[in-house]
Formats: sequence, structure tokens, C-alpha cells
Amino acid sequence: MLLLDVGGVLLLPAAREAVEALAAWGARPPDTDDATLHYEAVYAFDHSGDIRAYRRAYAHGLGLRGAALDSVAATSALWRRPWSVPIPPAVVRLRWLVAEGGIDVVIVSDSDGTVARQLEDNNVCQVGAGPLATVLAVCDSAEVGASKPSPLIFEAARRALSGPRRIIGHVGDSVYCDVEGARRAGVVPIHVDPLDRCQQADHRHVTGLADLDVLA
Repeated sequence: MLLLDVGGVLLLPAAREAVEALAAWGARPPDTDDATLHYEAVYAFDHSGDIRAYRRAYAHGLGLRGAALDSVAATSALWRRPWSVPIPPAVVRLRWLVAEGGIDVVIVSDSDGTVARQLEDNNVCQVGAGPLATVLAVCDSAEVGASKPSPLIFEAARRALSGPRRIIGHVGDSVYCDVEGARRAGVVPIHVDPLDRCQQADHRHVTGLADLDVLA
């Protein structure tokens, strides 16, 4: 069985939507793409474990400076938008892992109770039979009552299974949430780090789900 995070692994936030939401603070289209903007912000978040560091870095990439950064970082409502940019190679790889590789997949995501719908709406995967890649379960932190890096959300993933199964690993893009959370739960962490920013040699790195060899 393989555990997958969603943000930065399967879906990304849309910069254009963030620009619209933060227009009053002077946001402008970024000089980079959706992926780079997100992963740069994750790198900032991992140094503090504070979600406001992610928001500040993301907003900085949209041109905000000074007091505007502090204001938007502290205002949670401004960041409550569905993530709507699929990562195409990851979606293709997920379908292959499930259909051809015979790998059981469980989604483990810090979200607000909507991640299963976001995955379906963006044609990524669904629980049960259907036209998309089939996953066994979606463990959304809002529904589980625990967020990464707590091992409790990983235990919820185990409970979603029928009988004991070996967990290959957990794939996620945050050292603080995914790598440390997986370790606490006794699961092998697989760190998505496409910008090659992580200098820690004590866990496995991939540039994306598309590069994951489950036999490695």
C-alpha cells in the first residue's frame, strides 16, 4: 500500500485565483509557474512549521511586500480556496500504479473536509469504482480529527484497510508534515522535492510522483 499527500503531489493551488483573492493588497501574476511558487512556499514553511510562513512566501511571490504580507498571512479566510491545478504526470502515474502496478493507494491530506471532492472535480482519483484512478480511502484531517505530523492521521489510513498490509511509504512535499509525520507513524517517508532544496540525506527524495519507483 502507498500513502499519498495531495498538495504538491497531485494538486497545486492556482496562482491566478490567489492573485484575484489578494488583488486588494497589490497582488500581481507571478514571474514563475504554479509549481515553483508552491514549492518555494513549502520550503519556507518547513523551516518553521507555521502555515503563515507558507502564506508569506506565496504572497511574496505574487508581489506583496511589507505590512501586506503580515496581513494576508494572518487572514485564514483568504486562503480557503480549492486547489485546482492537477499535476498531469502525477495523475498519469497514479493511474498506472493502481491499474497496472496493482498498488493500493490511500490519500492522507491536511484539508478542510473537501479534499475527496477536489480530487474528483479535477479528474485525479475517486474512492470506489469510476472513470478515474481508484483509491481505497481518503483520510482528510478535518474528518479524522488529526493533522500531520501527528501519527493519528496515518493510523486512520491503516484502519481504512481490510487486514494487515505492508505500507511501501508515504509520499509528500513537506519535511515538517510528511517526512516527520511518516516517521512518527513508522512509515517510510518519500519526499517530493522538485527544486532540490532539501539537504537531509536521511530520507528518500523524488522530483514528483511520476519519478517514483515503488520497487526502489
